[in-house]
Amino acid sequence: MEKDIFHIEPSKFELSGDYLWAAVEQYKAHVQTLISSSVARWAVHSIFIAGNTLIFAGYGVSSTNGNPMFPIAQNYLMGATVIGCVFSFVWWGLIFAYRLMRKAILITLVEIEKKLPLQLFATQYEMTRYKKNAKGERKKVHYCIRSMDLLIPWVFAVIHLSILIGIISGFFKLGVV
Repeated sequence: MEKDIFHIEPSKFELSGDYLWAAVEQYKAHVQTLISSSVARWAVHSIFIAGNTLIFAGYGVSSTNGNPMFPIAQNYLMGATVIGCVFSFVWWGLIFAYRLMRKAILITLVEIEKKLPLQLFATQYEMTRYKKNAKGERKKVHYCIRSMDLLIPWVFAVIHLSILIGIISGFFKLGVV
């Protein structure tokens, strides 16, 4: 897809001198905010995956074929599953908030780009969203991989709930009664 990212129309391009410099500086600061929010989102993923791993390790050491390494009361394990579910819901909420913030930042960047000579984010979005097929028609190809990071906390919550149901029903022999 060819797109002119060096589009400058004198009637549209009203910024000049100090105003242009200030707009570019604000744009650069906003880009840095976008980068920082992505780094923070991945840090949140790391923290919550580590926390869930610790909870799962607790399930594991209390299980070994009815002869647990460390005798842990079933009540504590059921509490751990509830904590794991809450942990997963908080994780989902934080990731959802980061997505909203990222969307707002990108919309703002695209609006700022309308007044700048290069429209990099808008062009990149357009190029990844559509592709021309053999007939020359534009076809949407942008698949949302980002939505997968919202599913991960739900997967962990379902696992925790399954373990809780398994403990209550007696299907899993976890912990000491």
